[in-house]
Amino acid sequence: MEYLVIRIGDAEGGASWQAVDAHGATLAHRGEGDLEQAAELAEARKVVLLIPAREVFRARMDLPARGRRSAVRGARYALEDRIAGDVEDLHFAVGPADGNQLDVAAVERQRLVDLLARLEAAGLQPAAAYGEGDALPHLPNAAAALLEKDALLLR
Repeated sequence: MEYLVIRIGDAEGGASWQAVDAHGATLAHRGEGDLEQAAELAEARKVVLLIPAREVFRARMDLPARGRRSAVRGARYALEDRIAGDVEDLHFAVGPADGNQLDVAAVERQRLVDLLARLEAAGLQPAAAYGEGDALPHLPNAAAALLEKDALLLR
């Protein structure tokens, strides 16, 4: 299986994309520009959306005694005191359990709706969406970094 990973910038800007194989190794198909250009490469590939890290709130929380299903419902209230703004305006996603801990991500619901609408208008249907920090490798006892002209992303 091959994937087309699309990284979207700000609301007005374009996008960049990279085709990768099932192991994350890059393929020759890379580009920047309008999403319509990326759509030409999406055939027979699963599309993955990367949301700018500055727009994604990340946290770890304890796995509730009632399990993962209740964690999805309860994440917004468990993290309410750590989030500036109204949790009702956020979309929450819970990652896999790591012992008794869960990774939680939240993004403004309207921003996610807008991003998905931009992709749909270009003929793209993402199979998944992640914060761009999730695209950096997880290195035990070390940090991974991406340095760009106006930002530094650490994991």
